Amino acid sequence: MLPVLLRRRVALVALCGAAACSSNSASQAPYGALPASLARAHVSSSTTTLYVGDTASGSVPYYTGTTLAGRIVDGLNYGTAAPGLAVDGSSNLYVTGTLSVVVYRGRGGRVASYSGGIVLPSGAYALASFGIPFTGALLAAGSDLFVALNCGSGCSNSKILEFPLATQPGGGTPAPVRTISLPASYGTVSMTIDDKSNLYVSMSNGSQYQLRRYRPAENSGGRQLRVDVTSTSGIALDGNGNLLVCNHALNEVQIYPPGAATPARTIAQGLTGCDNLALSADRKTLFVVDQPIVEGEEGGTGVVAIFDYASGTREGSISQGITPGTSTLSQIAVDPPATPGTPY
Repeated sequence: MLPVLLRRRVALVALCGAAACSSNSASQAPYGALPASLARAHVSSSTTTLYVGDTASGSVPYYTGTTLAGRIVDGLNYGTAAPGLAVDGSSNLYVTGTLSVVVYRGRGGRVASYSGGIVLPSGAYALASFGIPFTGALLAAGSDLFVALNCGSGCSNSKILEFPLATQPGGGTPAPVRTISLPASYGTVSMTIDDKSNLYVSMSNGSQYQLRRYRPAENSGGRQLRVDVTSTSGIALDGNGNLLVCNHALNEVQIYPPGAATPARTIAQGLTGCDNLALSADRKTLFVVDQPIVEGEEGGTGVVAIFDYASGTREGSISQGITPGTSTLSQIAVDPPATPGTPY
């Protein structure tokens, strides 16, 4: 049985058929913005859009401010497994689903369900050949997409694959440029990256937690950070090298100054859980998945708490469109995304 934090992100993956998995050409550009004819159907590029994985409904609702702007359903089939979500610098959304990673071009959903969106199903990644059944967190950074593959309880070969971002339709699946092997029995919970391309990984084996930093050339090992992680989930970096850690055992966001082993401050106002987090592009707003833990499992209705990052003051929450009852929220993603933070 996978631990709670890993189980909620699990989805079987077998990406693209053989005909679609041809080799990638270096000349092919990443997906760009929507054509002008479609762009008018979306919110302004200066407006933050928040995507939320709602596994109880099998959908990804998305918000402008605290207002539900739409819901992506078409193309998703991840059952009770929570998706990883990531947004790249061109507003393309990546979602892990059962047997696929679905790529949505620009904001919105598929043309079949939404007037302003288009799905590019050829933007998929061939993961089945790696022999690891579960995919977890996603991270889009620069020109790369990081995909966590967790092999489950008692398994010793969980990995993180680094891919070039998806190419134009018909370009096929790019090959990974790097494979990072995690410590035996550990699986990825969350990832973030700094502006020197160092990858930070929150990981767990179900009872213990670690934070490791992998330099750009490292394929294993990494440096275990001295952060006192009793029970960590989401992580992020701000522009001053502070490391943000969602501690779901203490229901707080812990903020560690560069190199520090203990947090300098915490953000916890009104939190009943702390499962994942994301900073806005200007790093003024902090979004936190507030998902209560009941008898060792996520229970009750989760919300996304909104904080002023500088002061830690809670400014509101998002609950509209989130399935009530035992909804399990997962990774969240912000568009436009924050640029990579300063090294911790």
